[in-house]
Amino acid sequence: RPRRLSPSLTASVHNETVRDYLARLPPTSPALLMAFNTGMGGGGGSLARAWAADLVDVLRRPGLAAVFTAANDYADLRGELAVFRALGARFILEPRANPMRAYTHTIAEGDGAA
Repeated sequence: RPRRLSPSLTASVHNETVRDYLARLPPTSPALLMAFNTGMGGGGGSLARAWAADLVDVLRRPGLAAVFTAANDYADLRGELAVFRALGARFILEPRANPMRAYTHTIAEGDGAA
């Protein structure tokens, strides 16, 4: 259910494909798509193929801006850039490191403090 943030702005979260969601919106409705760490650039291409139809719809839709984040700058980012470039995406901002990124530190069992 959309949440009204201001007289002209609503926000909502959806558990469906981007393509299915966009099909329900009027074709000229402005929208912003946020996709966090989709993994579409890694995985040997299977995730890229799964995202392909959605990405084509995103790129064809007027008034839609999309923000994609990547978990890393090697497999994910490089793969996603290849997908976007193959589909003819236009970048508003080039990829850059997130200055507020989080770090994960893994330690072996028994090596950490209790």
